[in-house]
Formats: sequence, C-alpha cells, structure tokens
Amino acid sequence: MTDSTKAQILEVARRAVHTEMLALKHMEETLGDSFAAAVELILASRGKCIVTGMGKSGLVGRKIAATLASTGTPSFFLHPGEAFHGDLGMISKEDIVLALSYSGETDEILKIVPFIHSNGNRLISMTGHPDSALAKNSDVHLDVGVREEACILHLAPTSSTTAQIAMGDALAVSLMQMRGFTSVDFARLHPGGSLGRRLLMTVGNVMRDHDLPVVAPDCPAAEMIHAISKGGLGLIVICDGDRIEGMIKNAVYGIIAAKACGVKEPTLGILNVDGARQTEMALKELQKNGYDFKFAESARADGGAVMRGNDVLQGTPDVMVMDSLTGNVMVKMLSSFTTGGSFEASGYGYGPGIGEGYDKLIMIVSRASGAPVIANALEYAAQLIRGKVFDVAKAEFAKAEKAGLSKILAARKAAAKPAAEAETVTAPPAEPCTASIPGIEVMDLEDAVQALWKAGIYAESGMGCTGPLVMMSEANHEKALEILKKAGYVG
Repeated sequence: MTDSTKAQILEVARRAVHTEMLALKHMEETLGDSFAAAVELILASRGKCIVTGMGKSGLVGRKIAATLASTGTPSFFLHPGEAFHGDLGMISKEDIVLALSYSGETDEILKIVPFIHSNGNRLISMTGHPDSALAKNSDVHLDVGVREEACILHLAPTSSTTAQIAMGDALAVSLMQMRGFTSVDFARLHPGGSLGRRLLMTVGNVMRDHDLPVVAPDCPAAEMIHAISKGGLGLIVICDGDRIEGMIKNAVYGIIAAKACGVKEPTLGILNVDGARQTEMALKELQKNGYDFKFAESARADGGAVMRGNDVLQGTPDVMVMDSLTGNVMVKMLSSFTTGGSFEASGYGYGPGIGEGYDKLIMIVSRASGAPVIANALEYAAQLIRGKVFDVAKAEFAKAEKAGLSKILAARKAAAKPAAEAETVTAPPAEPCTASIPGIEVMDLEDAVQALWKAGIYAESGMGCTGPLVMMSEANHEKALEILKKAGYVG
C-alpha cells in the first residue's frame, strides 16, 4: 500500500469520526426537558422497559435493552415484526415501550402503536424527525436527528446510529444515578468474567481460615509465644468462653464505640437472647454503683431494657448488647440480606476490637465482606480515631471498674459454681491448650469439657471466630475428637 493510499484512508476515517463527533455535540446541546420526562416515565413504571426497532435501529435497540438490564432497569428487546404476529402478549400493562426508528415512519413499528395505546402503555420514541408519525403518536419524543451521515454516500446509518446509541447510554446512566445503582448492584447482575471477580471479591478470597493459633486467656506467656511461632501468622487468637460475662463487657465496649462516634449519652438495650436477664441484672448493679449510662426502652408495649426483633429493625437503642455469636448472625443478615448471604454488600463490618489497654484499632470483617463493607469499616475506624477512642476507652474502663465491674463479674462466676460442683468431675492437671475442636453447641460446651475431664484430658471452653470451641493440648487433640464424636457433641 502506498503512502498516498494510506493517507486517503486515514482522511476518510477521520472525517467519519469528526462527522459523528459533531452529531453527538449537537445532541448534547439540544438535550432538554423531553429527555428528563423520558427518565421520569421509566422510573415511575412498575414494569419493564421494552425496546423495539427494525434494521439497524433494531440492532441498536438490542444494545440499549442489554445496557438498561445490566444497570438496574429491567428491560428486553422485542422484535416489532414478531410482536405483530403474536409476541405483543409479552407486553404487560405496567411496561414502558421505547421505540427506535430514525425515519419515524417504519411500518412494522407503526403497526404495533395502536396496541401499545389500547393496552395502556406509555410510549417513548427515538427518531430523527420530530414531525414523523411515530414521534407524534408518542408520549415522549427523543430527537436523535443528525445533519449528515458519516457514510460517504450519506445514506448508510452511521452518525444516526451513533446518536441512538449515545441517547440510550444517556438514559441508562441517568437511570442508574436516580436509582442509586452501585458497583455492588452491578456485580450482582454481572457475576461472570474478570469484572465480576473483581467486584465480588471478598475477604474470604485472601484470608486464612484454618489451623488458627487459638489460646485461652490464662495461657502462660511462654505458651503464647510458642503458639505465635507455630501459627506462622505473627499473632494468636485469645478466646474467652463465658457468654454472659462477654455480654456484660460488650455493653461497656458498645458505650465506648458510641461515645467515640459522637453519641454523648448512648442508650443501652439488651437483645432478648439466653442470658439477657442475668446481663441486665449485672448492668443495673453497675449502674447503681455509679457507672453512668441510660437503658433504652423497648418499643413493645411492655417496654423494658430487654429488646425484641422490632427494636432491632427500629434501632431503638444506640447500643444493642448481645453475645458474639448472635452479633455475628445479626450483622450477617443486615449486611447481606439483598445478596443471599454469600456477599456482604452493606454496613460497616462487625465493629472494632475494643479492650482494656488496647492502643491499636482493629476493625473486624468476615470472609464474605465485600469492597463496600471494607470501605465503610475504614470510614468507621477513621471516625473512632477522630473521636479519640483510646482516651474514651481508658476513661470508661476506669469508671466501670470504679463501679465494681470486676467484683460483679467475679460474684457472677462464684454464684454459678454450685451448679458446676454438682457434677463430681474434677479437672485433670492444667496444660497448655493449643489445639481446638469447633462445631459444638453453646449449651453443650461445658458438658463437652467435662466429658473430656472424665477421660483424663484437660480441656477448656472458648469462643472462636466460627463459634464455640473446646480447647486442649495438641497431643490430646485426636483422642479428644474421638471422645466427643462418640458422645455426640460433634458430627
């Protein structure tokens, strides 16, 4: 190919692109109230947006329908010829019809217009001729007229089809904005390919969820160091299995988080789960001893500080106290109720790790947490830091301790001892618990521990990331698993 031929080709190509660019510029300048009216019609519809068109307009219509459907506006393409021969039954009364015909005089389109009107549907037309039959018989007309086609003969649909595509994209994008359509919504409708993988990636794709180094709170420092080294993660998971004690402490942790987020006098409610009344009694004693906080009042007729399901949905208290497992379930439901549970699409994660003496902020997320949840968790962390969470924690722990928190917790444990002592089982000599067995019901946890004690195996109960745990030494793990399986505690 000679240089002059190449130059000629490029000149024609650039002229075509420039012609189409001018057509889009003209459309941008003339876009007005009719476009806004079209968006409003589609938004108000309780049905689908049915797109129809013949020839090149039909091919563009297929693209517009696909774009609308993937961006939150239910839509499909209906061939006008097939529609006239029986497929009009695909149009329900709630649907909006978007008809494409550059001339506005396409016979196949005009034949179905009477049915559209008699069926009670609203009709949006997209033509290049506002005075055409289709435009005049539409509720809203979108003008995609161009001064000239990019075709060298000025005949083949080129600039006009580009204008139609651009108008369709403008509709889709405007509808996305008005619906509040997010990347998470897009990912749900587009799970395949690299785009789906990128948008749907969760913490679980990169986390380690097995062979975690779990130890008990009273584990000696030397054994903790051993567990850190063996785990290879540079950390250990310390689990405390006392459910009610955990709920009492969670109340203080929740107050700390709320105050750090700017809630000066947070109200406290206790979810109606097992242990709620014991937790309420302990917190009332703490309150009586001078720890200043307010109980929320349930929205139910009988009121009280113990909250029910409707209080969860209404957000009755600022701080909703519950055990960790129930909290996990609650956050899971609220963050992934639109996705079926496999992808957490909303919310701020599972909250901050708050404890006495902490000087590092760790935000808790799950393996199903998606990018929006991670972003919100980081935002939550920033808010806590701005609210001086560590200073707030130090002050609140001091107030709670002054009101006798440790004594209340110790007294609660002592009161629970007689029931445990009724069992004539004594613990074998203590040894480091670096292995664990999950999958045991919370209510069976202590019985499972005592079943191992009876067999001469020292064990402790704990609460891990996946639920209740029975912990024992590495050497006794296999034997303990066999005993618990035989006793029916694990499957």
